[in-house]
Amino acid sequence: MNRRDFLQTLGVAVPTAVATGLMTRSGTDSSARKNKDITERILDTKQMNCSYITYAPFIMKDPNNGRLSGLFYDLTQKIGELADIEMKWGVETTYATLAEDLRHEKADLFAGGLWPEPKQAKAVNYSLPAFYSGLGVYVRGDDHRFDKNMGKLDDPQFRIATIDGEMSQIVQQSDFPKASVLGLPDNSDISLLAESIASHKADATIIEKAVANLYMLKNPGSLRNLTDAKPIRIFENTWACAFSSPRLKNTIDIAVKEMLSSGYVDKIMAQYEQVQGSFYRVRPPV
Repeated sequence: MNRRDFLQTLGVAVPTAVATGLMTRSGTDSSARKNKDITERILDTKQMNCSYITYAPFIMKDPNNGRLSGLFYDLTQKIGELADIEMKWGVETTYATLAEDLRHEKADLFAGGLWPEPKQAKAVNYSLPAFYSGLGVYVRGDDHRFDKNMGKLDDPQFRIATIDGEMSQIVQQSDFPKASVLGLPDNSDISLLAESIASHKADATIIEKAVANLYMLKNPGSLRNLTDAKPIRIFENTWACAFSSPRLKNTIDIAVKEMLSSGYVDKIMAQYEQVQGSFYRVRPPV
């Protein structure tokens, strides 16, 4: 996608820009100015500010030099290449604050891979998915108390490890509201959920299959997935932008379609999917 295509995708044309400016000055469209500001800044600077959360294998940070890598890092960089935009990675955020970061324009795009969620959808726009993730309920490898009835976990005598504002907490509150909770801060590494189970701090956790597989690859026999045959949830892995930026979302959507149809998403997934079956592919239309 060249600059001209990108301009057309965003819907930027002189008559439209003039009309938008008139509407803003007349007070009939209070959101037009904000939309135009975001779009024009990206076009003028040819840079997009990305926020992220370190979450292997989506986004990983080298502790020695701070360099980023990962599945969603590479996909986001490819979006920048397609749109002729440099992706800037200066905003590390949390699940509890990422929507506010977008709303207050601290970042233009959350590029760490986000699962759509109804409450959050009031504040952000989600892109088309690049692929899907399955969520599992994990216990220690030698713990068979819940094999025949996972519902037994919904009891105060059992503790479920969650991260504040993260999907583990949302599913726990929905499916196991009576269980006791080992709550971790919103900036905790996701792998700490698995570690909480292996170290006997909690009885179970709710974690993405890919993350648990990486943990079990390094710690064989430490965990078991009670929902391996059928994930407790399946989520789209998306990019997110402010709700007031529909043209930016449209640009990301078109880039995602191009990466899927060209096979680029499959190529990058194969590079980072250390355990086969950790993710679910988007099926092609034909």
